[in-house]
Amino acid sequence: MAKDRPEVELWFRSYFGEPCESTWVSEREERRKELAEMQKDVGQCLGSTRAEQRRLQRELEQSRSGLVRRAATTVARGNEAIGLAASVEAELRQVLNL
Repeated sequence: MAKDRPEVELWFRSYFGEPCESTWVSEREERRKELAEMQKDVGQCLGSTRAEQRRLQRELEQSRSGLVRRAATTVARGNEAIGLAASVEAELRQVLNL
């Protein structure tokens, strides 16, 4: 009887629509392979996302430093223009007071 048990179990499971142990094992193995492939894809996507993040961070830093340089130049030119306007104003006052 113990010898026939696997056959009886197989017949019983197939009769009532229950998958047998080997089917469960193969389904789990297939699912494990799918999950491993998904994990690989996610890892690749994560790697490319991190590379893109680093690229964008460098681009942001370059833009920020360029903006700081332009702001400093603008302030210097503004101060120069204020000084020039003050000297022109002083010169005009001298001319008008004569």
